[in-house]
Amino acid sequence: MLAGRANIARTRIAVIALCALAAWMVPVYADPVKVRAAIHDGYGRLVFNWPRPVPYTAAIEGNQLVLRFGRPIEADVGPAVRALRAYISAG
Repeated sequence: MLAGRANIARTRIAVIALCALAAWMVPVYADPVKVRAAIHDGYGRLVFNWPRPVPYTAAIEGNQLVLRFGRPIEADVGPAVRALRAYISAG
């Protein structure tokens, strides 16, 4: 009888440990973001259309504008870079 209870307790602990491990290992998925660009009167405009609001920072580092987003991004920036090639480069 005691051996049966010990096995049940070990099984419960193993299940709880596996659930905790699975929750910890949930991958972070990148948000699919549409990026568009256009040249206006004397400047280029770059727009990131996120599916929901996202925190970000923008800073000038040397001669570069560096954008950092609070969540991973999945976007094809190629067309935007080509549209604004006089202003930006990807890298």
